[in-house]
Amino acid sequence: MFKSKPAPIKAFFCFLFFCILQQNLKAQSKKADTASTTAKNKELVLSIFQQAINEKRLGYFDKVYAADAIDHSAFPGQEPGLGGIKKAVSGLLSDIPDLKVTVEDLVAEGDKVATRETWKGTKKTTGKTGTGSIIHIFLIRDNKVTEEWSQGWDWLEKF
Repeated sequence: MFKSKPAPIKAFFCFLFFCILQQNLKAQSKKADTASTTAKNKELVLSIFQQAINEKRLGYFDKVYAADAIDHSAFPGQEPGLGGIKKAVSGLLSDIPDLKVTVEDLVAEGDKVATRETWKGTKKTTGKTGTGSIIHIFLIRDNKVTEEWSQGWDWLEKF
């Protein structure tokens, strides 16, 4: 019977242990990177509602949207890409100059961020105040929104 393992077997087990340890460290690092990215994506989406809409800084879209961003819930006749998104929001702000968005819920996982917002404002032509609840999902790549989906725009037809 062996009192100690032969050198090649010891070397093999040391190598195997090192490989497993290295994989665990990589997995932990990846989890930390994902958490950091998710937090940054949440901040980016919150900033869109605050700066681009509530503060009416349409130029902010240029900083946070890809030029070829896809709006899967575009308004009828809306142009594609960033230009179409900016014109749609500009139209909303023109029709509802006091428009304010409050983000009620914010959920993120990796490169997707989902929000539930309350939109409220007074229509310029009628003087009527309206409130709507909108759901958005944003896909973010390289710190830019590349795609977005939304639901709940029917509130605009009510006033």
